[in-house]
Amino acid sequence: MRRRVAVTGMGVVCPLGGAVEAVWASALAGHSAIESHAFTNAATGTTLTVPAASIPDSALKPLGKVELA
Repeated sequence: MRRRVAVTGMGVVCPLGGAVEAVWASALAGHSAIESHAFTNAATGTTLTVPAASIPDSALKPLGKVELA
């Protein structure tokens, strides 16, 4: 069976930004979205700091209203 795909555009939502051009420029410039993030265990009060990347609110704005589950 032959399958067909039609690419109608490009989009991206990632820690480097919310537009293809911005993400591509950041990647080519060698930028990283990895930062130190602290997570606290509510039960024990223990805090763990780890390297991680998060998606900034500005990357979600072009999508309109976004509801997180």
